[in-house]
Amino acid sequence: KYMFYKCTSLRSIDVKSTSGQIPESFCEGCTSLETMRLAEGLTSIEKKAFYQASKNLGELTIPSTVTSIKDSAFYAIAWK
Repeated sequence: KYMFYKCTSLRSIDVKSTSGQIPESFCEGCTSLETMRLAEGLTSIEKKAFYQASKNLGELTIPSTVTSIKDSAFYAIAWK
């Protein structure tokens, strides 16, 4: 929870999950994110995981293994 909360210098993230989930507010407020890669094996993206996480995000592919995306997980993201 809150691992990279408001880390405004974070530009890229490659999420490889050992627990199967991306926790709540994982990258909330990381407004400089341009690249996000999510690995197969993820099953859940918790609430606000990427809330307000980018002002210029490129393409994002949700792995086929994800079965649950909680409220506001990708809220207020600006896409290219």
